[in-house]
Amino acid sequence: MKRLSFRIPLLYLLFGGLWVVFSDRALAWLIRDHDLYIAAQTYKGWAFILVTAALLYWTLSRDVRQIVAQRAARQTSEAQKEKLIQAVEHSGDIIFITDRQGVIEYVNPAFETLTGYSEAEALGQTPRLLQSGQMSQEFYAAMWQTILSGETFRAEVTDRRKNGELFIYEQTITPIKDERGEITHFVSTGKDITERKRLEDSLRESEANLRRAQAVAHIGSWALDLQQNRLTWSDEIYRIFGLPPDTPLTYETFLASVHPDDRAFVDQSWQAALRGAPYSIDHLILSGNEVRWVHEQAEVEFDPQGVPLRALGTVQDITDSKQRLLELEALWRLSQQTLQSLELQTRLENILDIIVQAIPAAEKGTILLADEQDNLRIRAARGYRDPRLLESSFPPASGYSARAFRERRPLLLADVRADPEIRYDGEIEEIAQVQSAIVAPLRRGEKVIGVIALDNVSRKAAFREADLRLLETMASFAASALENARLFEETARRLRHIQALRRIDMAITSSLDLRVTFNVALDEITSQLGIDAAAILLLDPHTLTLDFAAGRGFRTQALQHTHLRLGQGYAGQAALERRILFVSDLRQHKTDFLRSPHFASEGFVSYYAVPLIAKGQVRGVLEIFQRAPMQRQREWEDFLETLAGQTAIAIDNAGLFYDLEHANLALLQAYDATIEGWSRALDLRDKETEGHTQRVTELTLKLARAMGLTNSDLVHIRRGALLHDIGKMGVPDGILLKEGPLTEEEWKIMRQHPRFAYEMLSPIDYLRPALDIPYCHHEKWDGSGYPRGLKGEEIPLAARLFAVVDVYDALTSDRPYRPAWPKEKTLEYIRQQSGSHFDPQVVETFMELIAKQ
Repeated sequence: MKRLSFRIPLLYLLFGGLWVVFSDRALAWLIRDHDLYIAAQTYKGWAFILVTAALLYWTLSRDVRQIVAQRAARQTSEAQKEKLIQAVEHSGDIIFITDRQGVIEYVNPAFETLTGYSEAEALGQTPRLLQSGQMSQEFYAAMWQTILSGETFRAEVTDRRKNGELFIYEQTITPIKDERGEITHFVSTGKDITERKRLEDSLRESEANLRRAQAVAHIGSWALDLQQNRLTWSDEIYRIFGLPPDTPLTYETFLASVHPDDRAFVDQSWQAALRGAPYSIDHLILSGNEVRWVHEQAEVEFDPQGVPLRALGTVQDITDSKQRLLELEALWRLSQQTLQSLELQTRLENILDIIVQAIPAAEKGTILLADEQDNLRIRAARGYRDPRLLESSFPPASGYSARAFRERRPLLLADVRADPEIRYDGEIEEIAQVQSAIVAPLRRGEKVIGVIALDNVSRKAAFREADLRLLETMASFAASALENARLFEETARRLRHIQALRRIDMAITSSLDLRVTFNVALDEITSQLGIDAAAILLLDPHTLTLDFAAGRGFRTQALQHTHLRLGQGYAGQAALERRILFVSDLRQHKTDFLRSPHFASEGFVSYYAVPLIAKGQVRGVLEIFQRAPMQRQREWEDFLETLAGQTAIAIDNAGLFYDLEHANLALLQAYDATIEGWSRALDLRDKETEGHTQRVTELTLKLARAMGLTNSDLVHIRRGALLHDIGKMGVPDGILLKEGPLTEEEWKIMRQHPRFAYEMLSPIDYLRPALDIPYCHHEKWDGSGYPRGLKGEEIPLAARLFAVVDVYDALTSDRPYRPAWPKEKTLEYIRQQSGSHFDPQVVETFMELIAKQ
């Protein structure tokens, strides 16, 4: 304002002086007329007033505007300063100002609240009053060096409150400079991060605990950014997958670690999850040299348009639990084999399937059984395609399977090719490709009947000790199942042999025509022995020559004109020397067969010549031909001799019908003796019931006679009684011979023995009429029995008779778990069961029969 009051008079004086000096001169120069000049002087005064007023107005208005603007700016600055002061005063961050020497000149209320020092206590002090001793001297030296150089210093600082508690804050120290650029003060601001640091420490501890928990539980977490295809894993997943922690991760990286067998399944499941389906699957992965099981779960996040954005999930290593589950499942399936088909080859294939499926590393597998010479022969194979593999034979000193058989112990072979003693150098390429294997012997008691071998052709060290232990366990189950099947097959084969012999006998007894008998005999010989062709040569006792009589399986008529002298050719030699001749490979020998121009086209490789001897006399020769190599087997040759003997009998008895009839009767007695031998064998197998079969058979026959049954019925009842427990051959020894009570599951297996009996005996015509007792003797009058729940007279009469006798003998006999019941107590029990367990009429007759004894 002072400047304005001085400037206006000065401006007026200057303008007025200039106007006086120049306006008259200008007016005189412009107007020459005196009167007009005088008039113009008046207007000149008015002009001076107007111009002066305008000039003063312009000057005053400009200065006033400047003054108003300056005042407004000053008011704004004061307001901002007030706001800044308010902000500092009310800030939650601590703020204090020191001079250049570090003496505190200002602190805000937050400083007082956080540190516990009042403004009066802090002013004049240095920040050392807050030092906690947690920061090093090097830290403070670096701080002073930074701020004295004019730069801002930032750090996390741990200081101490007045009450001694520590606190952490993010400190920023900013130098303040004057107009000359000299540092005059330092402004220190800080945010209290004590709680945040505590939470961060807690979070780090939680993360560490989570990592430890994941390691213990073998479970890891993952996240997948679907837009960037960026996958992140926790440490545990790297360990599960056997990958280095710095491995670049994408969905394709993960998929490459999935086992090839499960890769398509996993990818299909994931694509379904991207469409909203749940994702919770078990699958195999490749972890280094191991195959492992994992369980995966995940949730996919979608945007409002349904586009998948990201996924979060977990991976859990379930190898051990899955292995135990597979082991239990495999063992259960193996145990079920004892209730299924008793055919040996079927069991071999089923057992191998179960074992290969139970051990993921097993890409191929074989079961080898020992023959009479302890050579191992492959009887079942999985994963192999070469047809030469089946029936291949290995001597005891060849290969890793033979080593396990020879040493009677399981083997785990990490590198099959590294050991020259077990490396395969044969023609079958698939065997030579095996890199690692496990082998377990099939033990039956002290006897080793074969081995199970599992192979991996993809990598070395594919199997673990756990795999070997599982294989050994399953091999013990398999050995029992295979032995039972072998015994059943052997029994069934012998029954078929008996049946074949019986058919030959029937042909002999029903016709005196040798051609009919020969046709039957050759049919049985080729089918029962499994051979390609057979011929019968008859010996003419007068000319001592062997002539063709009948043949089966030949493609040509090469041998139909055979006429050999005794001692000529293989057949003549067998007849002369009265012994079996065997030629393993006819292609390596020049024989009389080569005289026939058509014989070579038959393609025969192996040959047997068996003399047909009856009553000490050679009646002819049975020739056996096979178009593949044959190995000599004792049981097979024994049956061949038996068939040859039957054929010789047919020849010998062609004109002796009477002798043939008696021979047939003798054979029937042999059948019954065989049946009795089976029954005694069953009694010996189950020592608790030794002698039981003979007693119940005799008593059942007496009861049948008392009931008025005919002699023809008694024959079948006798056979049925002798074979009533034949089905127990299908029951495992562990159940049949178990000491103490059976479990419910074991009873289920035990109650299957009537069905086993039916399956064993029904194919045999000779024994089919005797099936009523073996199949139905556990049925009850009220329908509560087994296996079919027959009721009343639906139960065959023979079975109803036998049921009473069987219970009577069982109760009156000593058993390890109880002494024999008195006769009176037993009869009273049978009376009580009349009408529920037993046929009342049979019980009445039985009581009368027992009373007479």
